[in-house]
Amino acid sequence: MRNLVITILVFGLIILFCKSASATSYHIYSGDNLANTITNNTCSWDVVYIHEGVHTLDADVNISGKSLPIVGDGSDKTIILLDDHIFRFYKTKNNNNPMIVTISGITFKNSKTGESIYFENYIPQTSMDIVISDCKFDNIGDVAFISAVYEIRDYKRTINRCDIYYGQSSPIEINSENKKDNNYTSMTVKIVDSNFFNSGNLTVYSFSPESKIDFKLSNSVLRNNTTGIQIFGPVTMYLNNNLIVRNFKGVLLDSENSIGFLHNNTIDSNGESNGYGIYNRGTLNLENNIISNNNYGIYNDGQITQSNNILWNNQSNSFTSQEDFFLFDPNFTIGPNGEYYLREHSEAIDRGSNSASYFNLNSRTTSLYGKLDRGVVDLGYHYPSKYKLSLLDRLMSILILDNFISFTIVKRSDED
Repeated sequence: MRNLVITILVFGLIILFCKSASATSYHIYSGDNLANTITNNTCSWDVVYIHEGVHTLDADVNISGKSLPIVGDGSDKTIILLDDHIFRFYKTKNNNNPMIVTISGITFKNSKTGESIYFENYIPQTSMDIVISDCKFDNIGDVAFISAVYEIRDYKRTINRCDIYYGQSSPIEINSENKKDNNYTSMTVKIVDSNFFNSGNLTVYSFSPESKIDFKLSNSVLRNNTTGIQIFGPVTMYLNNNLIVRNFKGVLLDSENSIGFLHNNTIDSNGESNGYGIYNRGTLNLENNIISNNNYGIYNDGQITQSNNILWNNQSNSFTSQEDFFLFDPNFTIGPNGEYYLREHSEAIDRGSNSASYFNLNSRTTSLYGKLDRGVVDLGYHYPSKYKLSLLDRLMSILILDNFISFTIVKRSDED
């Protein structure tokens, strides 16, 4: 048995070595033909480096069935002007292998078309994983994640530390003609540490009851958009520690089969004259949130369960009872990273439903002095802190799963 295990490991290392040995690195500089190099020259597991400078597309970039890392020198250094062209990543029946796409350190900018960046999977029973990190999307068209005709299996998208502003895009689409399959697994979309400013709608939807989406958004800021977040259909949304402020609409659960879990978010000053902080037609669980200064704080046509939430100074609320909410001023104050820190004597401090470490917020802060949240968790959004956890606390935090989701944006029709 031991010899068999060793043989398998050696065989696996040989395959990995052969794959690595055959991979090619492509270095693209400003003035090089970026579109032709990526579309026609690359193979799976090659690495594409797009170096500092402004790169203007002169043709579409089409990546079919390739697992391909695309690496820039940093979003402030590597800039791709899309103009009339698109990036398209897709799978067809000619390639049934799993597809992994990673993009990092690039700014995509100034699209003249309605479609800018597409990820499309048309193959049943195959995966397409996408990771986008440390990128910016500025004044672009559609950024869409699509599965048409077939159900999605093991289709994961992760967006880390990205900035999206003054852009437009269409929402995630799953074709409504999908057929039920016992091997079906849901799509998972994760967005972490990202910013959405002056844009349209971060929208996740499915029209097929069998095509479920798990949408997880954490440690992110959504400000001055048409709609902060909107979900439709069989989408389960997890919003953990987000700042959702000054949008025309804050958070929308727009169908009866939508489910939302909102923990430690600050939802403030949304709605203008006729919008909402939260609009719910589905099933909503609220825990440790601050919902304040909105036009409609909560407009409810579905089911709500809640614990340890503040409702304060909203123009109106539409649901059965406010009795179980905290009805006091959270006492925001301005700090080094924004205006939603808590004053030292705020009643929102230590008023949560469990410990800060339980919600993975013990490395963050609500204090303008940056002190870490210890003990019972504070209510609302927690900012990054200049202080670091002790080694013991970091080891303990590893035990807490951080399973937090794709985004789409639609250009705002009015200017702020």
